Amino acid sequence: MKTTKRVLAFILCFAMLATSVCNEGWLSLLPSINASAIAGTEQEYDDARVELDFNKGWSFSLEADEASFLKGYDDSAWEKVDLPHDFSMEQGFSETGTEAESGNIPGGTGWYRKWFNLYDYYSGDRIILNFDGAYQHTYVYVNGQYVGENHYGYNSFSFEISDYLICSNTSLNLIAVKVVNDIPSSRWYSGSGIYRDVTLTLTGPTHVSLYGPQITTPGIENGDGTAEATIEVHNSSAISRKITIEATVLDSNHNAVSETATSSVITVPAKTEKSVVLKPEVSNPKLWSPDDPNLYTLKTVIKSESGELLDEYHTTFGYRYINWDADNGFSINGEYTKLKGVSLHHDQGALGAVQEYESLYRQLTILKEMGCNAIRTTHNTASRVLIDLCNELGIFVMEEFFDGWDASKNYNEHDFSEYFNQTLTSDNTVLGGNGQKWFEFVVEQTILRDRHDPCIIAWGVGNELCNITNDYDPELLLEATANYENIVKSIVAIADELDPGRVLTQGNNKSHADRLMMIDDYMDVIGG
Repeated sequence: MKTTKRVLAFILCFAMLATSVCNEGWLSLLPSINASAIAGTEQEYDDARVELDFNKGWSFSLEADEASFLKGYDDSAWEKVDLPHDFSMEQGFSETGTEAESGNIPGGTGWYRKWFNLYDYYSGDRIILNFDGAYQHTYVYVNGQYVGENHYGYNSFSFEISDYLICSNTSLNLIAVKVVNDIPSSRWYSGSGIYRDVTLTLTGPTHVSLYGPQITTPGIENGDGTAEATIEVHNSSAISRKITIEATVLDSNHNAVSETATSSVITVPAKTEKSVVLKPEVSNPKLWSPDDPNLYTLKTVIKSESGELLDEYHTTFGYRYINWDADNGFSINGEYTKLKGVSLHHDQGALGAVQEYESLYRQLTILKEMGCNAIRTTHNTASRVLIDLCNELGIFVMEEFFDGWDASKNYNEHDFSEYFNQTLTSDNTVLGGNGQKWFEFVVEQTILRDRHDPCIIAWGVGNELCNITNDYDPELLLEATANYENIVKSIVAIADELDPGRVLTQGNNKSHADRLMMIDDYMDVIGG
């Protein structure tokens, strides 16, 4: 009888805790197992797809050299850490190599290494390494080979690493990650290192796309509970596959509340993708709002022509409709509502930039008890755990993409402006990196990740952008350029294609009428 992936994933978690070694005699060095270290890694639904918490069992060094990506490198003396991790906080306050905006805490270059075993059962599977965020310049290596990099400190990014791995019962794999934070790089405390969650996805060659279906509820204002799901399926295999796709809506108790919508048999050619639209219907769905944050799950299933389960993907979404009116303001589900919000930076006090569920939950519940119902993610894309909590707690989110664009702010010469307009290189295998500029990649991946979340009511294209004029602004110490229209047109085009139902806004710091008119040509809502 075939051993399920769920059981093997559980065993894999044991192997992930192996002591870091540089030879194949690792089996004799396995430590005793701490059961609490693997709690929560076994998924609650079908096991065609395995999502593993990959946060535990890393080694870290702030003093490592550039050979640290090699399998033969000796990391036995490195610090043992679990993620998320902020290596700036470990260094403490300093009078050298820092400045006030960094909290007078150093950055630097940190190396992370993780050894793990993948059983031969997984040979042929698609294995995806997911980073929810790392600050700032991140370089990823698998078994000594360069895989790719990311240069914005706040976006999620992923790599399909299947071809770099050894799926063998007796061989170890190594992931090495270099993270560089050259201060000055930010106008606020940024932290350094892999400060958000890391996960590992294991699924078959024919699978749902990275961030799942696009889900809209176009008829909900009229009581129509149709969930319109655009589902993209990737076929990574060398042969075409005939498949069927099913979509079912589940309630918060994981009970089906819709009939299953099923595609006809479709053929997905080898090494390509194909999309279908399915429309499961829910009678009298409960609406999402800050007072009653009702959530649903779209279960997407892919089956072979013979009925074999190939993939199963769960996507959280909600039924709600919003409107922005120039005369009356903002409304949700037909009720005009004042947005009582805060600009929320990502730091967590003594934890630094570390994004932990418990600390964020505490922070958000305190804000909600104070009367807050909205958050602006100041001034960057949010962690996935923050978005999940805002869905669950009923907090509106304006998710801001950037603080600045292609010009550095406050003399932070090492901020994202260094890479903003650069094109991703062809050797970078980051998923979704198809030759676009770095700012386009960040916008696209953020919208794809978060567009199904009911808490998000607007996208923020940027904050206090002096790029709308050639004038230098001595008050804000901004270097201005004349690229506003070219950049904003690209951002608007991406948003219109991927998520046309949400408004765009901009954090504006200009009062001149001619400049406001320029912004008004592109923004749906003017931000202060």
